[in-house]
Amino acid sequence: MYITKIKIQNYKGIVDDLTLDLDMSPKSNIFTLVGLNESSKSTILEAIYDFANNVDDKEAYKLIPKSKVGKFDSFSGITLTVNLNDNDKTKIREYSKTLDRKINEIEFKESIDVTKNYNFKNSKYTGITENKTDFIVFKNSKGKVIAKDKINQVWQFVKNNLFPEIIFYRDFLSKFPEKIYLEPKTTKEHQYLAIVNDILLSVNKDYTIKESILERLKNNTSSDQSLLDSVKNELSNKVTKTLYEVWNKMKKVQSKEILI
Repeated sequence: MYITKIKIQNYKGIVDDLTLDLDMSPKSNIFTLVGLNESSKSTILEAIYDFANNVDDKEAYKLIPKSKVGKFDSFSGITLTVNLNDNDKTKIREYSKTLDRKINEIEFKESIDVTKNYNFKNSKYTGITENKTDFIVFKNSKGKVIAKDKINQVWQFVKNNLFPEIIFYRDFLSKFPEKIYLEPKTTKEHQYLAIVNDILLSVNKDYTIKESILERLKNNTSSDQSLLDSVKNELSNKVTKTLYEVWNKMKKVQSKEILI
C-alpha cells in the first residue's frame, strides 16, 4: 500500500487547504519538500504524523490556524489517498475468506480516501471523526453482493497490517540526545532506541537489542565483552559507510568516522 495524495485543511499555518499529489510518472519512493522558512514544510510533516497519532485533547486547539482562532466552527483535517498493490489484494483476499467462506470474488476500488478531522465549535475542541471511502465489494459464486457487515473487519485488518507506517521525529537533528537508553522509559527514548534497532537489523537480521547488546553488557564476561565489541564495530562501520555515501554527494560537508 502506498500514499498517492495528501490533503490538509485548516491545519496550523495551512489556511483553507493544501493538496500534495504524489502519484506521478515516473514513480518515486522519495519526495523532497523545498521552500523558504515558515513555508509550512514542517507543518505538512506534522499533519501527516497527526493523522497516524491522535493529538492530545488539551493540545488540539493548537491546530487551529492563527487567523481563525477567535471563532473557529470547523475542523482541522488530514486526508490520505492510498492505493493497494497486488500483494495487499492477495492478503485481503486470504483474510476475507476466513471471515466468510461464501466470498467468491472481491472487487477493489482503485484508491481509498482516508480522512481524520479534528472538530471545533467556537474554537473549542469537540472530538475526532474518521471516515474512508468504500474500497471493496464482496460477491458470492452467483455474483450477488454479500458480507457487507464484514467490510469494517477487513478495514481494521488493512489498518493494522497493510497501511503505510508513518514515522516523524520532531526536531530530530537539533535535539538528538547525547545518550540512547537501552532500557527506555519515555516515548522519546523508545523512538531513538528504534533507530538503533533499525541499524542493528540492517547489519544482521538476527541481531536484537536484548540479546546482542543488553544481555552482554549485563553479563560483563570477557567473552561477552568481545562479542559486544564486535557488534559495536559492525554498527559503527554501517553508520559510517551509510553517511559517507550521503556526504560524498555533498561537496561542502567534510565526512567523519562515526563511532558507537
